Amino acid sequence: MEFDDGLYDQVLSEAQWCALSKTTEENGRTLEPLSPEDIPERLADVLARQSGLEHAA
Repeated sequence: MEFDDGLYDQVLSEAQWCALSKTTEENGRTLEPLSPEDIPERLADVLARQSGLEHAA
């Protein structure tokens, strides 16, 4: 089966969105304000968590 240009990407994106939405809770996300001064520390924390390292406070 062949898809028109862009249709395959749209189908794949929608399939990924559906899969991800089933693995997360609707109200399980929180947003916190981010000031420019907080960016370096918050970014370092996220990168450390994703890489499996712990942030030394």
